[in-house]
Amino acid sequence: MMTPTTTFRSRHTDFKNTLSSGYWTWLDATRAGWERILDGGGRANGRPPVFADSAHGPLDARDHNVIVQVSGSALARAVLAEVPPASRHVHFGSMHSSQALAQSVFANLKHHGGLHLLANLIGEDDLPVFFSGAQVPSAATSVTMEAEPLKDAMNERRPTSVDVLIDGPRRIAIECKFTESDIGTCSRPREPASSPNHCDGSYAVQRDHAARAVRSERCALTQAGIRYWEHLPALFGWDAQRDREVCPMKDTYQLARNVLAATLRNGRVDLDAGHAVLVYDERNPAFQADGPGYGAWRDTRAQLLRPSALRRASWQQIVGALRKERAFDWLTCELVDRYGLGH
Repeated sequence: MMTPTTTFRSRHTDFKNTLSSGYWTWLDATRAGWERILDGGGRANGRPPVFADSAHGPLDARDHNVIVQVSGSALARAVLAEVPPASRHVHFGSMHSSQALAQSVFANLKHHGGLHLLANLIGEDDLPVFFSGAQVPSAATSVTMEAEPLKDAMNERRPTSVDVLIDGPRRIAIECKFTESDIGTCSRPREPASSPNHCDGSYAVQRDHAARAVRSERCALTQAGIRYWEHLPALFGWDAQRDREVCPMKDTYQLARNVLAATLRNGRVDLDAGHAVLVYDERNPAFQADGPGYGAWRDTRAQLLRPSALRRASWQQIVGALRKERAFDWLTCELVDRYGLGH
């Protein structure tokens, strides 16, 4: 008998395989000679097309994984420059890449003047997901991809970036998902028990088996000097001095970080200063009612002192919003043709 976990994995695999089949159909129909720009891995076993990087030859073909209006134009170069090669994820060339999809959408909206189309896209609690009518972005609004707004404030050695950061009347920290099976969780419980960074998943003082000593802090991150727990109580009301059998940051890690990125100002949390947004594919089982991605969003939002500090929208909703302006037909048609992101 299949367990719920096995059933989910099967559904998630089917979702990705269906996407891959659609990618190959799109390539066959629209890209003559596409074999020259792929990595040669083929299409067997549900594998998606993967655009080759410089390691596979003299040309970095991963630029083809980003939608641009006119290839080679100044606007296209500006869109591509938003995520330089050094900042691309290891799987950026795969058509499953959420980073490439995010760049195709948000970098084009930035450089083609389309951010206003996200205004009044309504989510939970009848709140605008991105901007209200009174907060429509202006020329002073900045959009940064792979931003690191918490780098100094959190004292992180290897700062985790925010997929898209919009700074205007409010700061909006956007976490973009596509084919992922979940949302980022804290990495410390995945460290081997022999590692000085290991955590058993509880929020309690634990032994450091590597140093053969007892730590002084409940959180392994705090022990390393990373300052999340200086600010989490202001977001969630969590008592930093109380032991917990399961650390509340364990499965909410990525989303909690994004809310911090949106609301931390001058060393303190300001819940009026911004909010975080999760963007996801509504076809992905991970973000449906029984999926781990949806569960992480639901649990994070339920624990926030102000739930509206975390909002969400699907790629399908965003495509629907962009279709309201014919000037972006080139982008929405490509998003539908490549990815099937339409209703």
